[in-house]
Amino acid sequence: MDTFAALALSTEPPLPSVIKGMPINGDASVLSNTVWRQIFGMTAWNTIVMLFIMLFGRTLLSIDYPLECPTGRSMPSDSLRTSDKSKYDVELKSYEESQSKLLHLTYIFNTFVFM
Repeated sequence: MDTFAALALSTEPPLPSVIKGMPINGDASVLSNTVWRQIFGMTAWNTIVMLFIMLFGRTLLSIDYPLECPTGRSMPSDSLRTSDKSKYDVELKSYEESQSKLLHLTYIFNTFVFM
């Protein structure tokens, strides 16, 4: 994210007046009260949004799967389609549920990354 800014600062030689100058305020902290408020505010905001997506994302995004549904199921094979239709339908439903759960988890992860 800060690659270009870091490159710009690292390739530009420092000005002699800046190097020889005195600090503006020697005992000033980088983490002022305003910065602490922003840190705690953003932490609270991110926590609220992430909990909302985790708990109510299924309803909000109209994704339906049972909570105990495992992830990563494979698509049922074509041999089941011809041999036993009911077993194929059960495995297909299980596969679709696991894909829905993966979709929900993908939304959670992308929201975390974007925030």
